[in-house]
Amino acid sequence: MGLSRTWYRDFAHHPLKQGFDYFYGLPLTNLRDFDEDEVPVFLSIRPYAKEMAIGILIGSFMLLFALRRAGSIGPKRLLFFSLLMTVVVTVPLGVMLGSRGFNSIFMRDYEVVEQPIRLKGLTKRLVQESVEFMEKKVDEEKPFLLFVSWLQVHTALHAVAPFAGNSKHGECNPNYLKLTTLLKTFIRQQLSQATFSHLVN
Repeated sequence: MGLSRTWYRDFAHHPLKQGFDYFYGLPLTNLRDFDEDEVPVFLSIRPYAKEMAIGILIGSFMLLFALRRAGSIGPKRLLFFSLLMTVVVTVPLGVMLGSRGFNSIFMRDYEVVEQPIRLKGLTKRLVQESVEFMEKKVDEEKPFLLFVSWLQVHTALHAVAPFAGNSKHGECNPNYLKLTTLLKTFIRQQLSQATFSHLVN
């Protein structure tokens, strides 16, 4: 489904088409593939996928050249089947391993502002953008609804200093600490007593 329904730029499922006036964030989801230090999801399920693809290609080429030497296929068919096998094996593998390049997008309204996403400092950038949005609405003396969908804690986890490396329980705990600290900053920035915050975990 993604962002569009019938045409890749119709944005039928974009938040701006669902009643929001402003959007800053991921239109899809945060995948482990988006962190360049993580093993892609597909490779975690099929860790030898690259080696298998290379083996299939080598075996196919050897079979095709053996058939060519035996006179069973001509040079044009050899070329055709060689190209066909290359496409059949490499394109799906490329799509599965290359999701960071085309799925990892961060948008402001309809404009892509990051591709691929820079996970480092992303939660802090969400807080800054949210505070600027609230300040603008208060200056305009307009009521507003701010909906923030935090990316942490969800893979890909990306802890930054001073939170990284402080836990013997892996990457999850530093991300909770980071989010808690940033939420306190966020709440301190509440701009008037008329502003109501509702946090759900």
